[in-house]
Amino acid sequence: MKKLKAASLIILVFLAFLLSFYAIYGGFKKVECRVTYTGGELFVYEEIRGDYQRISYIVDSLYESLLQKKSIENIVSCMVYYPDSMYTNKNAVGAEVGCIVDVSDSLTLYELQKTYKIKTLPLSNYVVAAFPYKGKTSLTLASMKLYPAIDTFLKDSDLQVKNTLTEVYDIKNKKIIFRKEILK
Repeated sequence: MKKLKAASLIILVFLAFLLSFYAIYGGFKKVECRVTYTGGELFVYEEIRGDYQRISYIVDSLYESLLQKKSIENIVSCMVYYPDSMYTNKNAVGAEVGCIVDVSDSLTLYELQKTYKIKTLPLSNYVVAAFPYKGKTSLTLASMKLYPAIDTFLKDSDLQVKNTLTEVYDIKNKKIIFRKEILK
């Protein structure tokens, strides 16, 4: 009987730990979607073809390069996924991964264009969902909660969206944002 009580206590403590962990990282936070006119950010990126395993390495490398070599401080990680091309053609661009940068002077922009691929993300209406960033675990929880929330929102509305997904990881401001561009 003592062994059963000890095992039950260990299981209860473990469950309490898991629930606390889940709560701390935003697991119980309700995700709300909304339509917002946004975009227009300057995006420094690399194209990914095929396997997505290199994404975090590429984003981290670009981030460090922009911070150290170009002295750009306002940097936000970003990924733009193109699921159709990923599934139909392994050589097609499946994602663009990199950083959103805040560059106001033309000389810095000119220097960036010599070294990196750069584009402006579309300024448009998007279905947007956000999640708090409280540590690396938030990245996984965000994917588990934001994708279904956006899908549910789209099923409940008459909105048609492009088959791309933009993920913005604004660690400095402690938020993760997923958005899908609405077709006009």
